[in-house]
Amino acid sequence: MSEWVRAAEAYEHVLSIEVNPETARKRILAEIAEERLPAKGSEGFLPPALVKECLRDPELNQIGINFAEGAVGVTLYRPGWFDGEYYSDMEMTDLQFSRKHLIDRWPGLPAPPKAIRPGAKPRGQRPVQLERVKAAMRKFDRKVLDDMTEEAMRAQFQASRDVCRKARLAVQSE
Repeated sequence: MSEWVRAAEAYEHVLSIEVNPETARKRILAEIAEERLPAKGSEGFLPPALVKECLRDPELNQIGINFAEGAVGVTLYRPGWFDGEYYSDMEMTDLQFSRKHLIDRWPGLPAPPKAIRPGAKPRGQRPVQLERVKAAMRKFDRKVLDDMTEEAMRAQFQASRDVCRKARLAVQSE
């Protein structure tokens, strides 16, 4: 199980519980600010103190998260400075959240798809026709089976030439 969840998947999950997009966004930011939801991106971890500062005074401080693209833009203005001058400006891509902490805050996050393990069962229908033809061929004398043409096998075993060819090879290698 992956330790980190991409921002878009995390946001969709929170949105399914919170319903209102702005509420979901604020809840995620509040969880980061209170250090209950670790978030990391291309620049490392998103500092909770920076998020807290942005939430404290929304007119001066801005934090923009594009959940679909997993990007964060932070502009933190220092009060008393002229407009346009900033204290901190940060951009981050590939935003991800801690799966464990997301589940703690919003239960029901689906598990990531499991990787196919070695030795997994093959997909598709079982080769019923092939098994039937192999069983019938085992009753035949090896010499007769070796001399049989594909057309003769098709008529005898009532299967395609391809299935008969594969079955004969399997029986001969046993």
